[in-house]
Amino acid sequence: MDNKKLIFAGGVGFLFVVILLFFGFTLIQNKSTVKNPPAPTIPPTTIPLFPSNIVPKVPTATPIPTITTSPQVTPGPSPDTRPVELISQIEEKHRVENPDIYVANKLPYIGSDFEMNYDMAADGKITFTVRSSDFSGSELQRKVATWLLSLGLTIEQINSLTIEY
Repeated sequence: MDNKKLIFAGGVGFLFVVILLFFGFTLIQNKSTVKNPPAPTIPPTTIPLFPSNIVPKVPTATPIPTITTSPQVTPGPSPDTRPVELISQIEEKHRVENPDIYVANKLPYIGSDFEMNYDMAADGKITFTVRSSDFSGSELQRKVATWLLSLGLTIEQINSLTIEY
């Protein structure tokens, strides 16, 4: 039992010495430093957030737009978004220089007298196919030629086209 008391007394003594050293060092340090007088404090002032003549606008909540889905659309050609003047210039160039491309861009044609479509071979050659249930032979050729003339083609250009009847 004496050992326990001795250890306890030693621990308390050691703690007392540590506390004295700490406070003694602090007192010595405080005496050696020159203290600056405290800076004058400025009393807090209230600055209004908004002047009295202005009423702040509280933003209103905008509704979240609803997302609607469109029905499934079968894939097809996209609408042409080029300027109309450019489209007409390109068409005129094809009409004069490449009548086969010009006519292919007007197809498929389904009229009361005949139907016309085209196929393009791997080498780029365009072949036009004409079908009619009412006409055949030279009468069908005359009706096709009349339609092609109405598109602005010349007889020479029409004769240069590969047309299967």
